[in-house]
Amino acid sequence: PLSCSERRAGCLTAAHEARALRCLEEHGVCILPGLLEPAAVISRGEKALRDLADAVEVLKARDGIDLVNPGDRELRHNFYELAMREQCRVDLRNGPRMER
Repeated sequence: PLSCSERRAGCLTAAHEARALRCLEEHGVCILPGLLEPAAVISRGEKALRDLADAVEVLKARDGIDLVNPGDRELRHNFYELAMREQCRVDLRNGPRMER
């Protein structure tokens, strides 16, 4: 469990950071309850989803790339903000709302 000072600072100690990394490497996910304010996490997630929706719309209108319904077409394009991992799985970074 996180200490009160870790929760207040929103920052892990070196020992807890190492433990979190081990969990992430072993299980692919690490849950740190109490580290971040739930409202802030929800807000950031909503911003990321809006940025993704904008990127999907621009790609379809500008380049004819349909991320939502790719069909049998293999998508191998990468862009500054968006990297395609596989159909319906992308990494979004540097979205305009996410930067705020």
